[in-house]
Amino acid sequence: MDCGKSYYDYFGEMEMPDLAMLRKFLPEMSIEILGNLIYSQWRYWNHWSDYDTMTEDDFQWFVEAFERLAELTK
Repeated sequence: MDCGKSYYDYFGEMEMPDLAMLRKFLPEMSIEILGNLIYSQWRYWNHWSDYDTMTEDDFQWFVEAFERLAELTK
């Protein structure tokens, strides 16, 4: 797990992308960056979110990220 480092380095961002930023950068992400980003986001929700409740946008973030990941594996 790279805690978003590969995403930050490649796109020059300083925080994990929300749904709008994910949509902006998703077409440019390599399978490696996207896989690391998905895992980092999942770890956030499972370990660091202080039990915040996921919103509809948070769920949609994962749907769109995994759909793109599936496309990249074809």
